[in-house]
Amino acid sequence: LVQMLSVRRELTAKPRQVVIAGRRGAGDTEAMTAAVFSDYDPGRMLLLADGAENQKFLGKFLPFIRTAVMQDDKATGYVCKDFTCQLPVTTVKELRADLAGK
Repeated sequence: LVQMLSVRRELTAKPRQVVIAGRRGAGDTEAMTAAVFSDYDPGRMLLLADGAENQKFLGKFLPFIRTAVMQDDKATGYVCKDFTCQLPVTTVKELRADLAGK
């Protein structure tokens, strides 16, 4: 019964998108990416807004990603639900708080 309730919750939950605006392979971008994967959330989708072809391609299908940019030349995280994003954050600590819903 507990497993069935868990599956139902996962199937009915709205997915969350996490957008990391940063340079591919940069240390701060990698740290933010690692924070996204630090806990289990099957309804979470990670997207990279690299300011290049990747972001342009994704922007064709997900318009909200077009506006995701780095703040103060730092990797920046956006936690989004229903394609509406929270305020951008530039530290791993802030990103983890947003992911936890705090």
